[in-house]
Amino acid sequence: MGEPLPPPNGRVIWPTLVALRECMVQQLIEIGRPVCNLPIYWGDAHMPAQRCTCECADGGQGEGWIRVVRVDAAAQPGTSTNSRYLATNCVVPEMVVTVEMGVWRCGVVLNDDGSVKADAVYDEHAMGMVDDMAALQRLWGCCGWFEARPNVKRQFDTSMPLGPSGACTGVVVTGRFSTADCSPCPTPDDNGGGEG
Repeated sequence: MGEPLPPPNGRVIWPTLVALRECMVQQLIEIGRPVCNLPIYWGDAHMPAQRCTCECADGGQGEGWIRVVRVDAAAQPGTSTNSRYLATNCVVPEMVVTVEMGVWRCGVVLNDDGSVKADAVYDEHAMGMVDDMAALQRLWGCCGWFEARPNVKRQFDTSMPLGPSGACTGVVVTGRFSTADCSPCPTPDDNGGGEG
């Protein structure tokens, strides 16, 4: 029996998520703010603030993530925006994948005696979060993986702060890319035979 075939979406969505993660790692390194962990997270909301470690072995801090928010069939040229049907031999016609990427960082907490930190401490923290936000926005235009694949269209959409959640604060950025899978439909022989 042969190896099972990957589902059509897996052939086009997963490699893009992996590439986005690599570009996100690079962008955060370039601004001097690497993270300790950066998983591709599955869920219907952003990743919980569970590992916003203030320091890790390579000098980074906090945790990043990438998450699929939704997948929509793309409206076709010359049709209404509600038309999602496409006459094609593609296994999965053109689709638009909305992706969220975010970062949790150590937030500003009270002093040991319960007093509030100085304004300068809040300013420094906010400046770092703005840097994170700018880096995540920038990767949608500067990711080399996309530049080498002009047929994969992409765009930055929104950014917003997160938290505080416990001792963590964060930022989340969303964007989208469109792609299609025009691989042929599998036949029984492709995955080791049919019934029987």
